[in-house]
Amino acid sequence: MTSNKNIYASRKKGLSEFRGILQSYIEIEAHYAKQFDNDDFAFTYGERACVATFAAAAIQNGWAALCEHGHQKINKKDGRKNSWGRGDIYLTKGDAEYYGEAKYNLIEETATDKGWQGQITRTLRAAEKDVENSVKNRREEDEIGLAISFFCFLSKKQDHLASKKWIEGAVNFITEPKDQIDAYAYYTLPKKVIEAISNDWAGSFPVGFIIVLKKMGGER
Repeated sequence: MTSNKNIYASRKKGLSEFRGILQSYIEIEAHYAKQFDNDDFAFTYGERACVATFAAAAIQNGWAALCEHGHQKINKKDGRKNSWGRGDIYLTKGDAEYYGEAKYNLIEETATDKGWQGQITRTLRAAEKDVENSVKNRREEDEIGLAISFFCFLSKKQDHLASKKWIEGAVNFITEPKDQIDAYAYYTLPKKVIEAISNDWAGSFPVGFIIVLKKMGGER
């Protein structure tokens, strides 16, 4: 399904176990598409669908997961106070636990690369900001946050090679700044799948996705 170069998880940051989760994420996405003759794709359905897929991938790898769980966060109106809200995902396995906040963006072709690159950068920062409000400096406990960014790539044409180069170029853009991310996975739909997508998707053909993780807070 995918080679090692499609998945990265930093051992230095203690995320090596997430390699299996990211592998399963890709496999679940492919399984979903197969049920609809490769003409419907879970990664096109927004943040909650992607978070649910990520939770399923974690569970397949021995983790416990909760989505949309009650969670204390920094008050949006008064940063000195805490208030109850909802976290996007909570993961735990053994002594490890993560409070995750996610963001999602549909990435479409723009007149220049700076257009879609700007969308990616803003999404990454928004996920990190949500984690800061959820975990960082919130309590005395060394809670660990996970900023999760999902990117769905939509192309005007059913061109596998161009789509592959685009997504790989986006990965290079994301990973170029040192220490910007701690794990990622990317996937371009197979050539035969892209070429067979129905005209119902005309002008915005799904061609692949990237998922990005950044560990924040905590001392572990």
